[in-house]
Amino acid sequence: MTNAIKYVFFLLIIIQFSVVMQAQEGDEVFIMDNAIYKPKSNWLTLGVGYAYNIDKNESELGGSIVYHAQLKKIVLSGGYHLFTNESFISRSYQSMTNFTIGVGYRKETLKSNIAAFIGPLYAYGRKTVNQDQYYKFRSPGFFVNVAYTHKLFYDIGFGPTIFYHFSKYYQVIGIELHVYFSGALKTKIKQPKINY
Repeated sequence: MTNAIKYVFFLLIIIQFSVVMQAQEGDEVFIMDNAIYKPKSNWLTLGVGYAYNIDKNESELGGSIVYHAQLKKIVLSGGYHLFTNESFISRSYQSMTNFTIGVGYRKETLKSNIAAFIGPLYAYGRKTVNQDQYYKFRSPGFFVNVAYTHKLFYDIGFGPTIFYHFSKYYQVIGIELHVYFSGALKTKIKQPKINY
């Protein structure tokens, strides 16, 4: 089984576990704009942005998909990140893909979500030596990120994520613009029709 399949399988187990834990936490909900919401729900972010490759002293594109699970007071994250000096659709001889697992802190309000995470990562990719040569690498490392989300609705928003990803062969620091999707919406409230 490849490492990517193992990681996806592990992430699915975390998602399932977090859903079960949230179901056992109780029925704390609130009503806003004719809908019922559950605070401290799990969320997903999709991000794209700018990264600075510290080793190569050049800019790169960055993208991510990260799932965040609130387990009582502990917040976990599992993500896929890609950094490259070319566009995402072209083949680059300088790129890093990494998988992250983090533990963090979250502060959620009606109009914002602030979260910070730290944890290990597993990175693999290619790094150029000169224009005609590159080498492949695989390496453990760690990451740190801080995200602020402005909520357009209670369960949908956008905002910046500042990050630092470190591995032995590849270090990047940067900022992404992410889109936030929360599982907070439980149901819409239907108004009864009154016939006169």
